Amino acid sequence: MNIKYLTPDTVSAALELKANHGSEAVWFAGGSKLNAAPTRSDAGVFVAIDKLGLDYIKLDGNTLTLGAMSRIQDLVDSELVPANIKQAAGFIYSRHLRNQSTIGGEIAAHQCEAPMAPVLLALNAMVRFADDKQIELEAYLQSPVDDLIKEIVIPDITLTALSKRVARSADGLRVVNASVSVDKHGKQIVAMEGVTTRFDQIATPIRLRDVEGLTFSGDELEQAIKNSIHAVDDICGSAEYKTYLTAIVISDLLIECRELAKGVA
Repeated sequence: MNIKYLTPDTVSAALELKANHGSEAVWFAGGSKLNAAPTRSDAGVFVAIDKLGLDYIKLDGNTLTLGAMSRIQDLVDSELVPANIKQAAGFIYSRHLRNQSTIGGEIAAHQCEAPMAPVLLALNAMVRFADDKQIELEAYLQSPVDDLIKEIVIPDITLTALSKRVARSADGLRVVNASVSVDKHGKQIVAMEGVTTRFDQIATPIRLRDVEGLTFSGDELEQAIKNSIHAVDDICGSAEYKTYLTAIVISDLLIECRELAKGVA
């Protein structure tokens, strides 16, 4: 196969090249996903976006904007990025991978295991494209499009948000990765990856909407979480184990987040 690696230096040039090559072309950011299953690509044309000036991190009031080419390690190192996003960035265990991977690529890859997706969902993240159209991250994950992602926008970084990832080892597959946010009015968002909410779904990052309106705690909350999810036996563990662990993790995050949010209300 003849491989073409194209390096446009403007967004308009990148869009034109992608359009000219159609389905034969893919966007190329950090490249950490294109050669790894399940997102390995057999495309013959790679349109690189590293020269488009999309590697910025901006804070305007409480709104955080992450350029699509911002490396994950950049998020860890930036003083503008809140601790909850830094924590999720650390779920990508290897500094080498964090230096290679980009925030846009992590979202666009649509992998079942997406370490940063739950916290971004919990923070109401928006995906903004090169034409300045934007949609909620949740909608993008559910119905992916091939548009060029320009930036990820976090509307309000003051949301109280916590995350927890459970795996058998630091570099092992996650059993569950969950994030919870609570705003000053008590509105809750629960996001997770590792299990799903329907028998016919693949376990991609999702919001657990059936739980978000609940205000109780304890065994009742854990049982409600169990009733809202569906797990399957796989290399990460049995369905029973994953269901039990997910209920514990999300319940604990919700209770802690509620208490923290009271302190900033």
